[in-house]
Amino acid sequence: MNQLDLIDTPEELVGQDKTGCICVVVDILRATTTIQAAFAAGADQVWAMPDLDRAIALKAKQPELILAGERGGIAPQGFDLGNSPREISAAKIQGKTVVLTTTNGTRALAATRGAKQVITGCFLNANAVRDHLLAANRPCILACAGHLAIGSNLAEPSAEDRLFAGFLANELANHGFRLGANAKGAREEWMANGDQSLENRLIGCPHGQSLGQLGFALDIAFAAQWNTSAKVAHFIHTGDRNIWMGFQVEIHPAKKGLKFP
Repeated sequence: MNQLDLIDTPEELVGQDKTGCICVVVDILRATTTIQAAFAAGADQVWAMPDLDRAIALKAKQPELILAGERGGIAPQGFDLGNSPREISAAKIQGKTVVLTTTNGTRALAATRGAKQVITGCFLNANAVRDHLLAANRPCILACAGHLAIGSNLAEPSAEDRLFAGFLANELANHGFRLGANAKGAREEWMANGDQSLENRLIGCPHGQSLGQLGFALDIAFAAQWNTSAKVAHFIHTGDRNIWMGFQVEIHPAKKGLKFP
């Protein structure tokens, strides 16, 4: 019987034994939702970079890259796109490589080093992630991005990430996975107040309220869409600790299982 564990923040994930595990990185508002939107719009690859200055420097060296992301929810000056999935369109990114740097999600990706496989999940591809984990038949870690408050170096658990984790925990438990204590808690949270719409539940989360105040309420509605994609994005470490390369196996089958020193 495979184990499913839930880690709420990147700081906790760094010290976790990930040997042989699949890590599912979750940042519902908004990085993993934006990543899924980018691939749906035809992006060739997404390079996740937690270091803002390195991302800007990479764009300066390779101007053809699409630089996207945020700090404090807002796109830094000079960026091509923010971290809003609604900004993504085929006209802007089809066939191109997107460099994404965010406050929370790309930090979570960087913390997965050592895992057997790394994928990203959100409600847009919820069933595809579930089916991928069932087919892989390996222990899994749900790696939530949490929320890093301005001026803080430590993330706090994020309610919207735990909602998605609770959905997956419930689905996988129904197929024989053993749940760790934190995953059990998220499952109970997911099943509570189930009569509310997903959008309303996301709006009610503290991070959802913050995004609404910044003018991104429609991003929450976008993130609340169920199963608009049947694809799963894979990420591999490139040997540079600052860059994680994201791709879809259907587009780049040779990269599956690729390892860098």
